[in-house]
Amino acid sequence: MINDYFGLNVGLLPHVILYLLIGILSSAYYSFYRNNIRENTKLLDTTIIFLYAVLICALIGNLVWKKGTLDYIYLVPLFVFDLKDTYADAVIVLFMIYAIKNRTQLNLIKTRDVFLYVKNKLTKDNK
Repeated sequence: MINDYFGLNVGLLPHVILYLLIGILSSAYYSFYRNNIRENTKLLDTTIIFLYAVLICALIGNLVWKKGTLDYIYLVPLFVFDLKDTYADAVIVLFMIYAIKNRTQLNLIKTRDVFLYVKNKLTKDNK
């Protein structure tokens, strides 16, 4: 979609790499939040499920359709969208609710903490 709007002509491989990076980073943050913030875990679990659904839909869309998506829900005066867009909206809303409910704990977390957590998990698992 951004390819069409801005004429970027970004190919399939960069899209696949981007989706994989998003999947890896979101998994790292999910694991960190799940283990360090014990409240509202069901909300976080639901959010990550929808996020993975978005990534899978986007990846399949790029692999199957030349333009990268199949928009099939048409609201005449507003816009056209698909199930992936609905899932993405659910991710945004659910994570905003999670962030509001856990704002005091989230304010204490730094990105460095997440990377140290992931590094410790990876080195701990390899020993």
